[in-house]
Order: sequence, then C-alpha cells, then structure tokens
Amino acid sequence: MLRTLLLIVTVVVGAAAGAALYLTQPLYSAARNLSTGAVVAPGKLEAHVRMLSETLAPRHWQAPQNLERVAGYVGRHLMKAGGRVTEQAYAVEGAGRFRNVIGSFGPQHGPRVVVGAHYDALGALPAANDNASGVAGLLELGQLLGETKSLGARVDLVAFTLEEPPYAAIKHMGS
Repeated sequence: MLRTLLLIVTVVVGAAAGAALYLTQPLYSAARNLSTGAVVAPGKLEAHVRMLSETLAPRHWQAPQNLERVAGYVGRHLMKAGGRVTEQAYAVEGAGRFRNVIGSFGPQHGPRVVVGAHYDALGALPAANDNASGVAGLLELGQLLGETKSLGARVDLVAFTLEEPPYAAIKHMGS
C-alpha cells in the first residue's frame, strides 16, 4: 500500500514538474504566436543587439550623435513595421537635445497599452544585456504588431533615452 502511494505521488509530482517546464521554458513553448502565426527570429534579435551594442556604441549622454543614430534606427524599424512614429523631443540644459521614439499600432482611440525600453547605456559599456536587448525586443514586437490584422487596443512602443546616470530618477530622465 505504501509503495503504491509513493508511486502515485512520484508520478503526480513528475507530471506537474513536466507541465511546468513545458509551459515556462522557451524551448518547449516555441517562439510562434499561435494567434497570428508570426515568428520571432532569434537572428533578428541578435542583429539588433549587435547594431546597438557594437555599431552604434557608445550610447551615453555624452555621445549625443550616437543617441541620435539610435533614435533614427528605432524610428525606421518601427515605421517599416507599420507603426505610426512620433517623437518626444526635449532639451537638457548643458547637455543638448534628446528624443524618445514612439511607434503606435492599432486604433488611435480607446484603451492603450504602453511598452517601453531605453536605448541609452551607462558610459562606454555596450549595455547588451538590458538596454539593447530590451530595444531589440521592442522592435521585434513592433514587427509582430504590424503583422497583426486587428488589435483591440492601441499599443505604443516607446524607446526612451537618458535612463542611466546622471539622469536616472530625475526630471530629465526620458521615461
């Protein structure tokens, strides 16, 4: 009786662990959006990260020309994906002009979802692990949204700047 009970508990725990892995691991859940059939290509994500962290580096407040190049890169990709692209330009005394880039998808009015990622980096660091990867994800999400026939809400994808020090958590922070 005890052996049977232990066997049942083992099978149930094993099945639960297997189900949890299946539902949470990207390897098993696949990168396919079942509602649209769209696929996120890992190579495209990598290409964006490399562009941002290598080609367009450094991306800090003291390299405004590179931040401008990144804003242009983001804007072009969101527009190509079918987004309505706008900008929020603002000036920071003693540092220059900066801009956030917004790609809007779906209806213009009604409920809104905002997804953001910052494109600046701290100093000369490549910032591939959060800043560039976040923007890469934002750009590929734009591609998926652009391929979606009908959205129930407006989705604004916002690439903002000046998230890193010395502007973090002060009024000049882009977000």
